[in-house]
Amino acid sequence: MNCQQKEVATSYNLLTGYSDCWNLEPGPSLITFLEAVDIPDNLMAYFLPRSTLLLRSAVISGAVWGPRFKRIGQALITVHHLVGIRLERFALVGRLVFDRLDQQTEHVYAGSYERFERDPSIIL
Repeated sequence: MNCQQKEVATSYNLLTGYSDCWNLEPGPSLITFLEAVDIPDNLMAYFLPRSTLLLRSAVISGAVWGPRFKRIGQALITVHHLVGIRLERFALVGRLVFDRLDQQTEHVYAGSYERFERDPSIIL
């Protein structure tokens, strides 16, 4: 594999039938949020987990989102509970914490995933 080549993890819709819950097995899963983020020039944001998720033996890792970062948000949830957990549709799993920058940055986000969009047929 060429080190310059980037591949995004394969996504699966875990909702089946009329269920409003995901049964997450132990291990990592990539989650895609319903809302997009649009970070202004004078802010950056950190994604942090909610304590209710931690109490259920799961952690969520999010990225640092810099100025002008605009896309559908994603994070990595890792379930440590031996039998897995159930996660409700639209569950609040984390929060964005914003930091105001002292000065406007010269280098704004222009990464290769900037134009990422969620499959419109999957409502999470």
